[in-house]
Amino acid sequence: MAYSAAEFIDTVIRGLQQQGGDYQQQKKATPSACAYVNWPYQGCEFFAQVTSFGPEGIEGVQPIDNLSPFEEKRMIETVNKVKGDVEKGMAYVEAHQN
Repeated sequence: MAYSAAEFIDTVIRGLQQQGGDYQQQKKATPSACAYVNWPYQGCEFFAQVTSFGPEGIEGVQPIDNLSPFEEKRMIETVNKVKGDVEKGMAYVEAHQN
């Protein structure tokens, strides 16, 4: 867990340290990592996706595309499960706020 956190922080720092210059070269070298972000995917508020980092922080979230029919079916099942978990978590927080 600590190693994963260190790798993620390193990716974010490399993104923050990027300078201007040749756009195409910079685009190829843009640091990215899988991050749990509030970037709606198929109606799901929170979903872990490959995220690119730059000098201003998150530059974008890479689309999830080119899925096979099997992968698409599994993705729909996964998104529905995550949606339910997020709803439960939000309800818990709302019920336990001071």
